[in-house]
Amino acid sequence: MQICIWYEITESAWGGSNSFLRSLSKQLIRLGYRVTNTPNPTDDIVLINSWSRGLGKLLKPVQVKYIQSMGHRFRLEILLHKIKSSSKSRGVPVVHRLDGVASLYGRKDSRADTIQCQLASMVDQVIFQSHYSQASFASFGVFPKNARIIHNAVDGSIFFPSNTHRSPQSKLRLMSVSWSQNPMKGFEWLSKISAIPNVELCFVGNWCKSIDPGNVHLLGVRNAEEIAELLRNSDIFVHAAENDPCSNSIVEALASGLPILYHGSGGNPELAGGFGLPLGDNFKDVIAELHTRYGEFREKVIEHRPLFLIETATQKYLNVFRDVLGKNG
Repeated sequence: MQICIWYEITESAWGGSNSFLRSLSKQLIRLGYRVTNTPNPTDDIVLINSWSRGLGKLLKPVQVKYIQSMGHRFRLEILLHKIKSSSKSRGVPVVHRLDGVASLYGRKDSRADTIQCQLASMVDQVIFQSHYSQASFASFGVFPKNARIIHNAVDGSIFFPSNTHRSPQSKLRLMSVSWSQNPMKGFEWLSKISAIPNVELCFVGNWCKSIDPGNVHLLGVRNAEEIAELLRNSDIFVHAAENDPCSNSIVEALASGLPILYHGSGGNPELAGGFGLPLGDNFKDVIAELHTRYGEFREKVIEHRPLFLIETATQKYLNVFRDVLGKNG
């Protein structure tokens, strides 16, 4: 099977979609599948991501429709080759990985939602990243006829627990990550939490410039390996983002053995509900309870670690690809 992941993947930090698709691509290659990143006539199936082709480039529904009917992007050299060789074009089925409704988590870009809602109604299969994601699109009138829910996952060879016994001391080490500077990523929560005595909170990524970081230690943008090492040296992961459909950062932290302190909205409870506690007005008490029950939560995270690994998600994606190819065969 030749699989096109139509997304310009970079090894640099570029948000959750890039991280997940990079891990998925590498795992597919490890399993012996051929993976491309630009649609061409030899692909068996094409996977697209929300509204983006990566690195800020938007998907074009007309191009996706062309792939479904012709099997490749419209490129003059391919078209001329087919005319000269009199070869027939074959359509390629398209699977659409959907994140969430952008307007619900503070992304001020109406084009994003217009594109992904249009695509979801025309592709062969939709993969929602969470039940919340599916419900969000349903509230906007999007009901794909073929849909699955597959949570995100990470490379366990990068994100893995510390091999030393973790037992938080008097000072609790917390960590948070966000590529986006969107205020709905929870920066105000992080600033408040950093003021708690005996709490040290480190932040990796791009801090929202309009919000005072307080006592948060800003570590800047780091690569995956550096983030993983910082996670292994932390006690608890904080994800205070609102309406986040399926946070890659939560999954990275879980794969690294960390209990989660999370905002109780979006897809956060789906991912972290059994492995931590939700934030609330009494967040100081919640953090104290997490500290007290740390061993219980960490043991549960470690026990369920396979759920968060790319091997598990890849098999689910392959099942979808095979089902789609079977229906289109």
